[in-house]
Amino acid sequence: MLTRFKFLGENRDFRVLILGSALFSLGFFMYNVLFTNFAADEINILPRELGILESVREIPGLLSVLIAAATMFLLEPRLAGIALLLMAFGVTNYFHIDDVTGLVMFSLIWSVGFHSWAPVSLSLALRLGPKGQEGRRLGLLRSSGNVAGLLGIGIVFLFATSTGMRPLSIVSGILIAMGGIVIFRVRSQLESHDQRIVLRTIELLAKEVRPLVEKEAGR
Repeated sequence: MLTRFKFLGENRDFRVLILGSALFSLGFFMYNVLFTNFAADEINILPRELGILESVREIPGLLSVLIAAATMFLLEPRLAGIALLLMAFGVTNYFHIDDVTGLVMFSLIWSVGFHSWAPVSLSLALRLGPKGQEGRRLGLLRSSGNVAGLLGIGIVFLFATSTGMRPLSIVSGILIAMGGIVIFRVRSQLESHDQRIVLRTIELLAKEVRPLVEKEAGR
């Protein structure tokens, strides 16, 4: 099936990455649209509590060294897949929480997954394919994610009133989990002893990921 999408390049594993990333973006954009209303309407969160939540949610961003160290023991596709499954677990559990403590706990869990996935996904995009096309691959990764994200926003707009926010959190988590399962199908033999992304992970996290997270948190 993926062989039909030649415009994504000849590398089968890169097309798998694009599909997994698109599923992640679809679910994550749904979560982003739902979160503020969910916290206010379902949990009745106070401004002070929201500030605490945002602070706790940013803690995993400071653990980039540990994330980089994990790449020395796990192949990048496996680490990326595990990160998305962890994130899916945190997002899906929004379905049943009814207090700020639960909201903070599961937000921390998905944040660990997100801050692990983001730099590793960029590294995979750089590594999967011939040299000289890195910029194109990053562009395809981000543009496909944005298109999927717009679709996720549309889903929330169409169904939030009729289904409620909690069921949509399950849908969001399932989509992210599907992205993780897809990423496990990356077959490239990126040997663990040849991992080169320790410093790159930290650099990408500082330059690419954290500004996006801070922008999202400031909305």
